[in-house]
Amino acid sequence: MKPDILLLDRFSESGEAQLDAVYRVHRFYAGSVALDDIAQTVRAIVTSGAKGAPNAVIDKLTPWRSLQSAAWGPTLSISIERAGVRSMSRRLQTY
Repeated sequence: MKPDILLLDRFSESGEAQLDAVYRVHRFYAGSVALDDIAQTVRAIVTSGAKGAPNAVIDKLTPWRSLQSAAWGPTLSISIERAGVRSMSRRLQTY
């Protein structure tokens, strides 16, 4: 069984195909995801630096052990404290 991830922003067709090959992808940006239904199974958020992760989404999901982002510094649109992460790393791969 593939791990569940929540995709908050669109990526290239090939990038999303790579994610689909490895994960069960819930496309939040498409508007058809009920967070309450998937909150206990989602283990990662995939997002862009511009989109970030809204607090309302983070609040619905379980605490994170780590957070990876292509964005860093002032462009990071994710509340690390709110997400309850223990560590954070910059992810360099672009989808």
